[in-house]
Amino acid sequence: MTEKVIIIRKILVVLVGSLLLSIGINGFLVPHYLLDGGTIGIALILHYYFEFPTGVMIIILGLPLCWFAWVYERNYFYNSF
Repeated sequence: MTEKVIIIRKILVVLVGSLLLSIGINGFLVPHYLLDGGTIGIALILHYYFEFPTGVMIIILGLPLCWFAWVYERNYFYNSF
């Protein structure tokens, strides 16, 4: 496969994965007051206690991880977007 096809495929996989994750969080976890692990779990706790928007909190909590990836492992950083 060519380089462009690989990049387009990565983008499509990330978009589909993000869509399924958002459906799972907002369609199942939030209505039933369930938790998940990692940054999503912390964002859900902040949503349940302080009513912060879950998606915004996931982005804010992910920023230090993006910075860490930028400093130490650029390949992870580029692949995460």
